[in-house]
Amino acid sequence: MKNNNYKIIGVVFSLILLVIFSTNSTPITHNDLENQISDDSIDNNSLKPQLSSNITWSINGNIICNETYDQELPQICSDGYGGALITWQDAREGLGYPDTYAQRIDSDGNALWGANGTVISSESFAQDMVQICSDGAGGAIIAWEDGRGGLGESDIYAQRIDSVGTIKWTINGEKISTEVDRQENVQICSDGAGGAILVWEDYRDGLNRHAYVQRIDADGNVLWDGNGTFVSIGGGHPQIISDGMGGAIITFAQVDIYAQKINSTGDLPWGSNVAVCTAGDTQTFPQICSDGAGGAIISWVDYRNMSGTGSDVYAQRVHQNGSIMWTINGEAISVKSGSQSAPQIISDGSGGAIFTWRDSRGATNDIYAQKVDSNGIVQWTLDGKAICTESESQSYPEICSDENGGAIVIWRDYRNGANWDLYAQWIDSNGIVETFNGFPICTEYEDQYFHQICSDGTGGAIMVWEDHRDISEQDIYAQHFITPEAEEKKDGEAAIPFGSFFLFFTILSVLSLILIKKSRYSVKGNS
Repeated sequence: MKNNNYKIIGVVFSLILLVIFSTNSTPITHNDLENQISDDSIDNNSLKPQLSSNITWSINGNIICNETYDQELPQICSDGYGGALITWQDAREGLGYPDTYAQRIDSDGNALWGANGTVISSESFAQDMVQICSDGAGGAIIAWEDGRGGLGESDIYAQRIDSVGTIKWTINGEKISTEVDRQENVQICSDGAGGAILVWEDYRDGLNRHAYVQRIDADGNVLWDGNGTFVSIGGGHPQIISDGMGGAIITFAQVDIYAQKINSTGDLPWGSNVAVCTAGDTQTFPQICSDGAGGAIISWVDYRNMSGTGSDVYAQRVHQNGSIMWTINGEAISVKSGSQSAPQIISDGSGGAIFTWRDSRGATNDIYAQKVDSNGIVQWTLDGKAICTESESQSYPEICSDENGGAIVIWRDYRNGANWDLYAQWIDSNGIVETFNGFPICTEYEDQYFHQICSDGTGGAIMVWEDHRDISEQDIYAQHFITPEAEEKKDGEAAIPFGSFFLFFTILSVLSLILIKKSRYSVKGNS
């Protein structure tokens, strides 16, 4: 009788499990769970207002710094954990000269280094025109122009700050170059070993600008020639990327566009500078990204057709050995009538690149984009895919990868006819834009500009900008943007795997039935 009771219990238990888990075998996502919540249980006052479903933080942005006086010209990089590291120049001391500050925010937009940031350098005179790169461990290396040498002098300094906001090098920064006259327009990239490589314009001869470069290790030791290694005469508007082997590739303008590689020991393996473009008239304002194979793709503003179509955007790929890979003097990215200018570039993750630029083919400035493959062949609409062609002017686009062959673009936008706002657009790997003329990122009172963007590592982006909503001063704000593709992936990863539970308990049920059957034979054997 006792064994019969166990048998009945086992069968009932098995049937219950089968019913429960077969009716719940479809994965449930975050959205499903939200839809199951009763309307009566929602506190409307607790809901965070949003400009669009792509925005995940506070309406019109999270405050990064709203200290007294002005905070300006922010720069941003990923922290490698879904958040971001932000630096800016800060005049909170009210002495007329800005200092350098920084902040880390997590994936939810929470400030991790205290309200309004932590000081990087507060030396005498100005510390400004900041740049930033990741140290590969959740912290950052920050470089800036430094006026502590006195009026008329501008040097280059750098500082490392770790993931918890602790300063790692000499207080107020390590000297990168303190040569006579001016060193300015510094750019920075990671060396892949916790340090950084920096390039800048240098006027130490008192006459002309030249390009110099320096490497600093994770402990703050400069590794190459004191005050920098000479790269080129006339190296204006330098840009830099890591070569993936402890060195870097640099591009710069000398009326034409050139490039140079510097290896991990500070040598120039390409010898003479590589001519990227020497077409007629002027080429300027180069930008650079990795080709994913130790080389680089470079874009620039090109005036070879100035008398006809106006300024255009061209690009070239340079092999890791310094050889030119595409058409001599570059592939045309856009040569449409009117001017194409202010190009920005990112890798597409497959050996090609995605470009965005300001475009005046219409009545006002608009935003366009183009993708090219590893052979320099355009992949989207000839002369560019429209990102935004709204009324009034759109200008100065910035771009980051969506981690899936597409891109997220942010720009400043005057469509309201009164002040500059910020809008963004997602364009997928096939050149399909998410929405007509973009999503509003910040439409607050007064102007928002000097915007920057970085990937969040999961297909979305974190954006930062200088904000004038407080008319008396400038502050720093940030926002998180997520694409529908990234949201679907996030929901999929968060889905409750009821299908797996169903399989598990089906097996458990079968085992229960086997044990019951075995028990029956055991009872017969004992009877």
